[in-house]
Amino acid sequence: MKIHTVEHARKSPGSCSTCGKPIEVGDPYKWGQNFRASKVVKCGTCQFRNSDMTQSKLAGFYAAQEQAEDAIEAWDPANGKDSLESDLSSAADDAEAVAEEYREAVSGWEHETSTTAEWEEKAEAIDEWCTNVREALDSVEDFDLDAKRIEAIGEVLDIDAENYEALTAEQQAEVDEWIDTAIDEWADEVREAATDVVSEFSL
Repeated sequence: MKIHTVEHARKSPGSCSTCGKPIEVGDPYKWGQNFRASKVVKCGTCQFRNSDMTQSKLAGFYAAQEQAEDAIEAWDPANGKDSLESDLSSAADDAEAVAEEYREAVSGWEHETSTTAEWEEKAEAIDEWCTNVREALDSVEDFDLDAKRIEAIGEVLDIDAENYEALTAEQQAEVDEWIDTAIDEWADEVREAATDVVSEFSL
């Protein structure tokens, strides 16, 4: 697909296919069109992605991969690791449906050909991706707030205490600052682990 860029719309081409924002006269936008397919329009902010550029069954896989990428970006650490794992598993479910489409296509042929071998290879690659995505965060421990508070009290205040509520307001503020940093580091670890796996796909 060739991408065309328009600096100022002479008339509205409609709404962005990604964010749904109406594109008004004078707005910048981009558009592209696959062979025998409808025109795809993006606003000046949204970008074309692999799922937009592909007409084969792989477009469905790329859409699932992008779903996982978006989930990682939108993930709120306050919701815990489980919430991201659930979103990644949902993306893997969608990708598995694409693998099944390839296998159904293979079963429609009486004899193996180079084409059916390629389809089977794609199905296996997608299955492997799905397994890896579902296991992406297995090596990352959950964030245990209570345990981290006890650790913070020792690290920051250098005292042996387990009752956070018994601390002074000033001490609690110091502990909270340490914990905020720990949460940020943990969240970065979670996102990195997920991103490394989600982005890894090869045929």
